[in-house]
Amino acid sequence: MQKFLQLVMVFILALIATSGAASQDLLKADLPNAHTENPAKMRLTAPGGATNDTWTSGGPIGAGNVTCLAIAPSNPDVMYAGSEGEIFKTSDGGATWTGVGVIYKYFGDTPTTSSATILDLQVAPDNPEVVYAGTKTGINISQNGGRDWTNTWPGTWVVVNSIAVDPSNPKNILIGTGHSTYQLSDEVIGIFKSTDGGSTWQEKLPRGPSGEALHAVHAILFDTNNPQTVYAGTQKYDNPAGYNGGLRKSIDGGETWSPLKVNSVDDVYALAMTPAGFSPTIYAYAYGFDKDIYASTDDGVTWVPLENPDPAAGVPNVLRPFMVVDPGNPKQFYSSGPDSLYKYDSSTEQWTEIAPGVFSIRPVSMVIHPQNGDMFVLSL
Repeated sequence: MQKFLQLVMVFILALIATSGAASQDLLKADLPNAHTENPAKMRLTAPGGATNDTWTSGGPIGAGNVTCLAIAPSNPDVMYAGSEGEIFKTSDGGATWTGVGVIYKYFGDTPTTSSATILDLQVAPDNPEVVYAGTKTGINISQNGGRDWTNTWPGTWVVVNSIAVDPSNPKNILIGTGHSTYQLSDEVIGIFKSTDGGSTWQEKLPRGPSGEALHAVHAILFDTNNPQTVYAGTQKYDNPAGYNGGLRKSIDGGETWSPLKVNSVDDVYALAMTPAGFSPTIYAYAYGFDKDIYASTDDGVTWVPLENPDPAAGVPNVLRPFMVVDPGNPKQFYSSGPDSLYKYDSSTEQWTEIAPGVFSIRPVSMVIHPQNGDMFVLSL
C-alpha cells in the first residue's frame, strides 16, 4: 500500500471544521476547532469510511508526487499544487481540483517534451491568476491561472529551489538557486532578483575570490512586517575557508546580503515567519553539526533551538521540510516529521504530534487558509 501511495496517488489533505458529509475530493478531519484539536481523533480512513470525524484521502489523482502547494494571498480560496510537471488548481478552497497546465523541461532556450518537477510555487500578492513556478531547469511564469507558462530564464542551467514575491511590490521577485547535493559545472547558483515581474534577472549574492558560486540557496523569505528585509537560507559547497553556508540577510530588498549565524549549523533549508502585525518570530530549519528547528525573536541576531518533534527518530535526512505558521494563531507553528505532522505552541514551548499513524510517508508541503483556520491543505 505504501509503495502504491508513493508511486501512483497524490493526497491532498484538508482539515475542515464542518459536520457535513465528507467530500470525495479532500482529505479532511471533522473537528470543532483546529486550534484545539484532539490529535487522537485523526486517522486515515479508506473510501466509504463510517464516520466524518476522520482524515480522508482525495485530491488530484494520477499527478505523481505533489511537491509543493501555494495559496493566493488576494483570494485564499484559490490554491495551486505542483507535481511532476502538471499544475493543479482549486478555486473553491480545496473542494475540487483541476489540472490546468503542464510545465516542460528546457534544454537551454528550447523546451523538451518531458515534464519538469516543480520545486516551488508562489502566487502574486495582488492577482490570483499570476503564478510563479521553480523547476530544475528554470523559472516559469503564468499570467492565466496556470494554463500557459513562459520560462524566463536565459538559457543557462539553473535549479530554482525557492521563490519569494515582494508583498508590497509584486514586480520585485527573488529566487534562490542551486543543486542540493553537488554543484554542476555549468550551473547558475545564488540569489537572483527581478524588478520587472520576472522578465529579466540580476545576480545578487556575492561570489568567491575566484568568481566561484559559494552557496546553494534553498529558502527566501520577505519579512512580513518590513519587505525591505529579506532572509535567505543557504547551503555551503566545497568553498574556500571562511565561506560557510547558513543564513543571509538583506535590508535593502535583496540588493545586498550579509551573513548571519544560526548557532553552529552550516546549512539552512527552510524558513518561516509569523504574519504581519504580530510580534515577529523567524523559524529556520538548520542542518549541520547541530540539526534542529530554531527560532529568533530579534531579527535573526540570536537563535534558540526548539525541541525536535521526534527526538527518538532524530532529524531525518530531508533537505526541504516545510514549516508553516498558523495565520490565525501565530503562536502555533507546523512542521513535517517522519511520517507525521507536528505542531509547536510557543506559549507552552511544546511539540504535539497532530496525526499519529495517519501518514505512511513524510508530508512535503502545507498551506493554511487565512480566513478559515480550520482548513489545512497538506500534500504527501
